[in-house]
Amino acid sequence: SSDQTWRPLGSVPVQCGVRARPTRCAGWPVTAFPFDLRIISVARIGILRSIQAQGILSHFFLRTAQLNLYLVVLLTILLHLAFAGSRVTLSLFAISLQASPFTVGVIMSLLAALPMLFSVHAGRAIDRIGVRRPMLIGAGAVVAGMLLACAVPRLATLFVVSTLVGSGFILFHIAVNHVAGVIGRPEERARNFTLLALGFSTSGFLGPVIAGFSIDGIGYRLTFLLLAGSAIVALAGVAFS
Repeated sequence: SSDQTWRPLGSVPVQCGVRARPTRCAGWPVTAFPFDLRIISVARIGILRSIQAQGILSHFFLRTAQLNLYLVVLLTILLHLAFAGSRVTLSLFAISLQASPFTVGVIMSLLAALPMLFSVHAGRAIDRIGVRRPMLIGAGAVVAGMLLACAVPRLATLFVVSTLVGSGFILFHIAVNHVAGVIGRPEERARNFTLLALGFSTSGFLGPVIAGFSIDGIGYRLTFLLLAGSAIVALAGVAFS
């Protein structure tokens, strides 16, 4: 028989005391494993360090999510700036090419014609394959449309440019909203969408202003090239992020 009894603390045995009564210790006698209290102390330190490490990792992932959200908002501002600027540039350029009001209306409506048809399917596809590839395709389409308008400045070209720019941006827009919904904790979604809305407001103001001043200063072709530069930066940010 033994006069030592032990009480389990989780998976670590804890010594209740020497010559302690079983009724007071509420443990069971152990004779074959005379653990030292130093082992228990080491185990407790390991548990505390594990908890501390989990807290550090949680803080790290939270900070990473915040940084990722800020990056997404910045890339969205850059691409939406190009899109918002292109709406002004397309309409004014079409008018300068002697397009009729009906033709200008058709060109502007093509910005949303295809997205009206494929937006739901695009959202379902993003749920399956993730957001990076749709963001790359969307930004790439905007860049292609801007460069096409700069390279071939004709009225017929503007129909294709409008379709590319509008469809590409809407695809990017759907993916970005998905990102804002999944980054961080559920209680942070309102903050995420607020930051994203502020980004859209910023670029929605800057795009037409920059386009207007650029058209007066450098002409339509170079304005398309300038807007393409903003979209290229967004495309590069998505590609290397």
